[in-house]
Amino acid sequence: MDSLALLISPLGFWNLYTLRLRHVHEEGEEYAGGDFIDKATDIDDKELRRLVELCLWTQSDNLFARAGRNFSNKKAFFEKADKTTQRYVISQVDQHITEAVATASRLGVHIFFAPKPGEWLKQQDELHFNADPLKLHAAFTKTDDGIDYRLTLGQDIIPLAHRTQVLCNNPSLFVIDHSLRQLDEGLGGKLLTPFLKKEIYHIPASIQAKYFRQFILKIVKKIDISSDGFDVDNLHPQGKAVLTLQASINGLYTLDTQFVYDTATFSVSDRREKSVTLHDDGKSVTFVCIWRNREWESTITELLDNELHRPQTAPLQEMTAWLTANETVLAQHGIETKQRTSHHYVIGEVKKLHNDRWTGDWFQMHVTLVFPDGTQMALTDFRDAIINGDREVRLPSGNWFVIPDEWYAQYSAAMLFGLMKSRGTLTFHRSQQTVLPTEDLLPTTLKAPATGDTEEKALPPKGLKATLRPYQLLGYQWMLSHQHGGTGCLLGDDMGLGKTVQTIAVILHYFESTDSASTDDRSREDATANALSTQAENPDHQGDDNIIRSDSVTRSNNIIRSNPTNTPVQMSLFSDEEMSGHAAQAIPSAASSQPDLRQQSGHRPVLVAAPSSVVFNWHDEFRRFAPSLRVVEYTGNARERAVKQSQLANADVVLTSYPMLRNDIGVLSRLSFAIAVYDEAHAFRNNTSLLYQAVLKIHADFPIALTGTPMVNALDELWTLMSVLNPALLGDYETFQNNFIHSINVNLQDEHTAILRKLVAPYFLRRLRGDVLDSLPERQDEQVWCDMTEAQAALYEEEQSKMRNLLMDAEQANNRIVVLAAITRLRRLACSPKLEHKEGDSGKVLEVFDRLEELRGTDHKVLLFSEFTSFLDVIAEEMKQRGWSYDILTGQSRDREGIVKHFQQTPSCQFFLVSLKAGGEGLNLTEADYVFLLDPWWNHAAEEQAIARAHRSGQRRSVMVYRFITRGSLEEQIQKVQDKKDDLVKAIMYNV
Repeated sequence: MDSLALLISPLGFWNLYTLRLRHVHEEGEEYAGGDFIDKATDIDDKELRRLVELCLWTQSDNLFARAGRNFSNKKAFFEKADKTTQRYVISQVDQHITEAVATASRLGVHIFFAPKPGEWLKQQDELHFNADPLKLHAAFTKTDDGIDYRLTLGQDIIPLAHRTQVLCNNPSLFVIDHSLRQLDEGLGGKLLTPFLKKEIYHIPASIQAKYFRQFILKIVKKIDISSDGFDVDNLHPQGKAVLTLQASINGLYTLDTQFVYDTATFSVSDRREKSVTLHDDGKSVTFVCIWRNREWESTITELLDNELHRPQTAPLQEMTAWLTANETVLAQHGIETKQRTSHHYVIGEVKKLHNDRWTGDWFQMHVTLVFPDGTQMALTDFRDAIINGDREVRLPSGNWFVIPDEWYAQYSAAMLFGLMKSRGTLTFHRSQQTVLPTEDLLPTTLKAPATGDTEEKALPPKGLKATLRPYQLLGYQWMLSHQHGGTGCLLGDDMGLGKTVQTIAVILHYFESTDSASTDDRSREDATANALSTQAENPDHQGDDNIIRSDSVTRSNNIIRSNPTNTPVQMSLFSDEEMSGHAAQAIPSAASSQPDLRQQSGHRPVLVAAPSSVVFNWHDEFRRFAPSLRVVEYTGNARERAVKQSQLANADVVLTSYPMLRNDIGVLSRLSFAIAVYDEAHAFRNNTSLLYQAVLKIHADFPIALTGTPMVNALDELWTLMSVLNPALLGDYETFQNNFIHSINVNLQDEHTAILRKLVAPYFLRRLRGDVLDSLPERQDEQVWCDMTEAQAALYEEEQSKMRNLLMDAEQANNRIVVLAAITRLRRLACSPKLEHKEGDSGKVLEVFDRLEELRGTDHKVLLFSEFTSFLDVIAEEMKQRGWSYDILTGQSRDREGIVKHFQQTPSCQFFLVSLKAGGEGLNLTEADYVFLLDPWWNHAAEEQAIARAHRSGQRRSVMVYRFITRGSLEEQIQKVQDKKDDLVKAIMYNV
């Protein structure tokens, strides 16, 4: 088996050694030599590349190239270089060899002395590196003619009695038998040299004083010494413990304990019982022994490790936090602290002085930090450091402050969202209360209602013609709590859980809670009920006897808020743009030249905006659940809408579609709505769209968004929704981009993900069908892989080749429209060649009809969804040729309600073809129990909405879902995109 060997051999000059790395092959108990490794550039492994570089550094050619520039050749350099040059080269070689040996050992590289030419390496000769340093013990015996000096290693190991060879002096490295060992730091390997030839070294009396002063005194404090025949002073001084903060490995730190007794210092790991020093008065030498107090040291160690739980190796933040937390206890036990670090860090409690205040809806937080030395700074001085995750900050005093970990948890969100109105002060809107360091800062009058408050116990309105399920009652109460708190909210329940009826209950509650008990009002309600009863018989009858309703309006910074307690509203200290939280997105006021449709007394209307396809659903639901409400459906052509404009201010509910809202915003923006409901609110997720700009101009006390997909594609869609519901919550768009979009897109586990989730969580309620509906039928999902026909595959490959060529053209590749068109062609071909006006069968169509044939003639009904109406046409044509009955619903369908009823109520109509645009929202198709997704869409949420047409409350059977995927096509890649979008939505909205 091939492996590597590090070979050590004498250089031939200055007692140096050199290294080479070689491939070797194991042959029994020997290794046969292979190629040498003489360059590092081709090696990918970082540590192995470093090992090769270290070996090359020790070779003579390299040494000459680096230090022999003043010599004509290498031989002259090694023979004539001065002592200074020699010392430098030797020091560098020693460092490289010791690092190389440690690295080779860590990598499992064999280490040998280089063999003679032609010889193989024997396993029994392998050297093994042991990183634990060997202790030195010096014994001095006084004789009549001088001193005998004996040096041993470890447990009385005599160097002469073993095969001992010194390789490096500083750092030390030597071989003893088959072990590569080192001495304690600061002890040179040359200390062993005299004892390689004899066990005892004799120092004549004539030179002993000089020898002791010049040599022994330099090392005596670093090694264990015993003496015989000398004067000895035994001292037992009072000790003190010192904790030293210093850097360790991998950027971590340690708190090392040392025990100091006068001039002697012992580490915890030091096995010596005493420290021996020499006192030389010029006439005689005296050994001074300073003894340790082991019992006292054990008490200190017990305190630090078992009572105070000192970290062994930890980040700097943890170490400084521990020192600060235990500062008083350490001082009580006389334990000093020192720092052996590049910076001097602040240790001790930092006091925080709050000078906060509320002004209207805005909270101003000002925190002054008082450091142990009396230095005062504002918390905002650390804003950039906390946002950027910087751990150390230099103070004006020159000391460094390590930001505690808890500060990031407490203040990261606040630093991101606080507006800097003045130095040292951060300003927050009350909708951002979750980013405040503690809820204690929030006045009781501005806190969101807690469990048990009136709104959360509110019973359904009396006029509601429905019984709310328990989870629907909670949803209704949750929305009321936000209405009471003056904040918008987003109900994101699964399809089929009754978002509509919960919202209608909130609307009814508004009218009933603000309605007077007068007989006239009761009479008006009876009249309204009668009128609506007539209208139910004749849906085209609109009625013209509406009564105007409005409430007093509290407008602040272009955000309309309710004032349920009728308490005076404080004037804001900020401008309209500042109060909006994002001046660039401030809601413009209606043009003063237009007549004001708002009334100043009574009730005000409620706006419900929805996709065109579900407006009729809302109208039916109001008739069914809240017949007492007068609903004006603001749709139709220009003439019809002009007639209805006079009815808007008198309506209870203004029901309109998104296209009408966008086109007639000039009319709708002149109304003051008590509540604005945005169904399928992701319709205006694009913040550059005209629809979004129109929604911003709607005036409403209480905005409600209904959507199970608050994010379809990207994070900026969440910002768009929240900028309508709570404009100050996420700040302006540029800030949101910098703080969240960029960081979260790079790393979904980024701490900013948790901050964003915490911010939006109070305003978002999401329940899944499986979590709340015990009676929800079983659902089974199956992925059906479809192989292309031979002709279809050829067409697909031809189109794919064209796309590759297109992407090679830089100008075309950067044209988004061109690229999307190419992608769409591939998707269409994966469905059927006929979608691109090509001849040939489709493998997917064949597979779909194989499964439909099995269901044909049974009592099962099937929904078939596709994004491409042309694909539905292909399916419909095939069904027509087979004589099958079917219904089809697309964006071009006129009588949507009639088509749905026909499919639901006609047993012989077994198949319903539905386009994504027409069927993604607002349909109840519980007669169907099979769902065919004919092509994958870009996000799972859209697919789930389609499936929810059948798998919802009211479904009696289990539902079977088939997803048809063409193998080897772009549809496989679309699934990966779906998963990525799912991860983003779950991380932000659902915390799973």
